[in-house]
Amino acid sequence: EKVLLCILFKNHITLQNLGINPANIGFSTLTMESDKFICVREKVGEQAQVVIIDMADPNTPIRRPISADSAIMNPASKVIALKGMALSRLYRGLCLHISSLFRDMLYQLLRLNV
Repeated sequence: EKVLLCILFKNHITLQNLGINPANIGFSTLTMESDKFICVREKVGEQAQVVIIDMADPNTPIRRPISADSAIMNPASKVIALKGMALSRLYRGLCLHISSLFRDMLYQLLRLNV
């Protein structure tokens, strides 16, 4: 006896409606951690940024001026892991500066100010 399984797909959000450029929607610029968070790395003009979409509140994306080779959110808390950062910014009172010599080897955890 054959059993047919049906898979139902549901569109929860459209990233373009949140202001994400379609060119930034792909495997090299977007990460998704479980069903909790989506991170998109994009460049607006000359400014690099990371857009974090909390699926609990998808219509309120969080944009941070961060340049990184990759970004992913911890699914249990609002902590982002960044690889290959090129920034010197203040996050929760700590000045982080990663030299170009080490930036491709280091992961930094930054608590988001939300």
